[in-house]
Amino acid sequence: MSIYFDILSALKTRVESAVSTNATVALRKRPVMLSGDPFPMIVIAPTDDGEIIDQETFEKGVVYIYPVVIVMYLVGDRNQDLNVEGYLALRQTIRNAIYQP
Repeated sequence: MSIYFDILSALKTRVESAVSTNATVALRKRPVMLSGDPFPMIVIAPTDDGEIIDQETFEKGVVYIYPVVIVMYLVGDRNQDLNVEGYLALRQTIRNAIYQP
């Protein structure tokens, strides 16, 4: 396994434990919704750029950043006025689950 995959898997576990059981959480190569995917759907994927070298030192090593994108596909996404409070609450729940020690 790769470090990137381990990070994505850990995020999936945290998000699954934080959101209600009726939301499906999936790891994908790209943040896309596939035909047949249920709503609500949360997709976790690496960014197109992949890992980024943040800092290099000749004697000490390299610091990498592993960017991730999390996308929520909800029923009624085309209606921007529908259930704004529920949408923001779900975003906050996911954010709080991710940024835990």
